[in-house]
Amino acid sequence: MVEALVFWALALYGALMIVWQSVNRIKRRVEKQHPVKVILVVQNAENYIEGVLRTLLFTTSFGRRDHEVFVMDIGSTDDTERIVQTLAERADGLRYTRLSGETDFYQELERACWDFDSVRCIYDLRVNGMAHDVTADMLSLCQ
Repeated sequence: MVEALVFWALALYGALMIVWQSVNRIKRRVEKQHPVKVILVVQNAENYIEGVLRTLLFTTSFGRRDHEVFVMDIGSTDDTERIVQTLAERADGLRYTRLSGETDFYQELERACWDFDSVRCIYDLRVNGMAHDVTADMLSLCQ
């Protein structure tokens, strides 16, 4: 009996979450707010990139704005590329670009920022403590 109640409670919760997210997506399209572009600059970030991206994608999925997350990897030699590519396969709006150096970075940054109708946030995760700022800013920006 208890198992059946737990099952139905979880099923009801899941159905309510689907309805809530669908309503939020419809609201976003109706309100026509500018989308948010988040650009993350990384290098050898395998220790923290998955946590940052999961938190960022979770935070922005409940917001009213459409969002895109660009990960610009400047020559990582660890598993950063594999981690981001795996997440990108399952997440809408997550893009990965591998760059060979700073010159390529500036060219790609200019290309990514060409759209003037979006809000752009650029975070250099090579700087200590920046990963926390990303999630805090997105909470306030995407609500």
